[in-house]
Amino acid sequence: MEIEEDIYANVEEIRVKDCNDLAAGYETLHQSPQAGTNDEQYYGLSRLQTSYNNLTEEKLRLQRSVSEQEKKISELGPCPDGWRRHRCSCYYFSNNSKTWSESRQDCRERGADLLIINSREEQHFLNTLGGKMHFWIGLTDSEQEGIWKWVDGTTSTTTQFWREGEPNNAQGGENCAVFNNFRDTLGIIQSWNDQPCSLLIHWVCNYTPNVSS
Repeated sequence: MEIEEDIYANVEEIRVKDCNDLAAGYETLHQSPQAGTNDEQYYGLSRLQTSYNNLTEEKLRLQRSVSEQEKKISELGPCPDGWRRHRCSCYYFSNNSKTWSESRQDCRERGADLLIINSREEQHFLNTLGGKMHFWIGLTDSEQEGIWKWVDGTTSTTTQFWREGEPNNAQGGENCAVFNNFRDTLGIIQSWNDQPCSLLIHWVCNYTPNVSS
């Protein structure tokens, strides 16, 4: 089961990159003072001790966070058959094509909604699924041109995931967002563009399962 890998990575980074680098200074601090040690050296080592303590506290905080995430995921209900689990969410990838509105209706009938992308990590996950597949996501500016909103009513402030030059409302009437799936081998995450909502395209639903009782 996948757990918050980025948190594990942060713990490892602190352990390797920071704590070990400070170990030599930590040992020096606890050695008997040498002849000629001055105030400047003493205070420098004191600051090193403080940094070491802070890093230790941060490592413990991250480890607690990992445990909390493990507990949270273990309490989640299972994803339905045919759905894919990633982190705490379940994803359904359609096998056929519909308009944006029809795609959203299909998701709602499944107890979910069109995909809302909440983070760079989720965007990367979707990019690495492979294949040159295009699919609707739950983002539209059909209410007001240029004001992109997710299906939950929140306004999208994310611009980093749009392809260069998008959204451009080319020839007018491009009011729904499409995710252009591709094999992400270079860390490229710009994959959204706007299209007419009437196009027939695959779609992705997602939701978070309830905590098991």
